[in-house]
Amino acid sequence: MLFGFDINHLFTFPFQDQELGKRFLLGCLLCMASLIIPILPWLVVSGYGAILIRQVLNGEKPHLVPWENWDVLLKDGARLFGIRLIYASPLILLMIPIFLLSFAFPLFPARTQNGDSHHLSMFLLVFSMAMTGLFILMMPLSLAVGLIVPAAEIYVIAKNASAPGFRLRNGGRYSKRIEAASSSH
Repeated sequence: MLFGFDINHLFTFPFQDQELGKRFLLGCLLCMASLIIPILPWLVVSGYGAILIRQVLNGEKPHLVPWENWDVLLKDGARLFGIRLIYASPLILLMIPIFLLSFAFPLFPARTQNGDSHHLSMFLLVFSMAMTGLFILMMPLSLAVGLIVPAAEIYVIAKNASAPGFRLRNGGRYSKRIEAASSSH
């Protein structure tokens, strides 16, 4: 037991009978399809994950439901994608200069091949320092995004709206209501 959940059930419930195995296989096929079709299958799978999270929030044992209401799955997945995109936007904005510098790097040394190695070494030093500085900024920011986004997603799923994903400070009061509701069952 971990936080009141049977760990064995959490890892084995998709394989408990043949019907659940088919549902799990369909989810795996959709994940593989996202390698060919970029975003759409991934949004549907994220929406299906929201159903599983709602089951846990309602105090139910997680179980695989039939793949129905594709529009609802797509809407929930798009909502989660929007939350992830907005919270990751500082990282994306920080990565743009890294990509631009990486693609521009081969162009600059070609111009300094007139025999002046001082300019080339100075450029390499500045380029290395800029890349290192950007990566150092990205590490704590990506850690913060990685810790905040799941909480925002759970909050959005629990409230069934997209705006509360940006009001995390209310999460403490809401989690107390969830605990009170689950203890009364």
